[in-house]
Amino acid sequence: AVGYVDENANWKLPPWSTKVPDLQNDITNDYFQKVVSWIISSYKSSLGEVKIASFLTTLQTSLNHIAPADAHLYDSKAILMGRPIAVTRARLSLQLKGTPAIDQGWSALLTDMKASDAQVNMKHSNRTKRNWTAVKIPVRLGEHHQLNDGLIGYWLGDEQSILSPQFITPETSSEEVSDESIQAYAGENFQSQWMSLEDKPLNITMLVDPRGAIHASTGILPTKAITITPSHYLEAFKKMSIWFHISPLLQPYDQDGQKIITDLPEVPDYQWKWWDANNGNLPLKKEEHQNIHTASYLIDGWLSLEPKETKN
Repeated sequence: AVGYVDENANWKLPPWSTKVPDLQNDITNDYFQKVVSWIISSYKSSLGEVKIASFLTTLQTSLNHIAPADAHLYDSKAILMGRPIAVTRARLSLQLKGTPAIDQGWSALLTDMKASDAQVNMKHSNRTKRNWTAVKIPVRLGEHHQLNDGLIGYWLGDEQSILSPQFITPETSSEEVSDESIQAYAGENFQSQWMSLEDKPLNITMLVDPRGAIHASTGILPTKAITITPSHYLEAFKKMSIWFHISPLLQPYDQDGQKIITDLPEVPDYQWKWWDANNGNLPLKKEEHQNIHTASYLIDGWLSLEPKETKN
């Protein structure tokens, strides 16, 4: 694990890390770093008022409405305790297949003929089109409560990849969350991005369930759906680990600092690990016959379920 954002919108490292938290150095991916920075800056104020719960509610509500059709095919223990979310980037634009249509009226033809007499090289781009390529067309990303749509939400970005002040979420309605930093769904024609053929592409940073599709809808074209190729995220799924805070755990005194005695289920291809602040990493052992009269003490620490290291 690289780190996490806590309930007070602070960047934290895993409890077993000995480094000092430094967001700029801890996250090497610029786009992922910008997402984490947006969350921290949007939900942490100088007055100590923290409203990150509304963002977490948005994520959870959106994920509750996402159920990819073939999700059962992905075997990852990390999915048992959470829902992996991918930070992805895309560009949104309108394009023509071929050249734009021209005005075929008589007046337009006469205008173009006069223009061709005045120009040596009359091009198609100079023909009369009545500026229809500048007409704004609404483009909607995501499909509200469509189970196979994996788009949780997105930010618009500029050329420097600076994220917009608002997180746009099509899966969460305005009745479910009220937050000035979140633009929730509020109607069928809401959250549309108005674009023309002459506009520059929109830079978009998205949070998605990688197993689902992302839909783009307009009023003039069939719905466009794109997916992430499973080969891009299946290996990441397999490498994910889960960690749990365990407190309190009763342990015999004669094993203090040597091992942790606890009964844990065997998970194929995975291994359990223990860490606590006093002893660091300790081996885990299943003790079948314990003397209940042995002096004991309470300990707290962290259990992690990690993939076993494979030897090539």
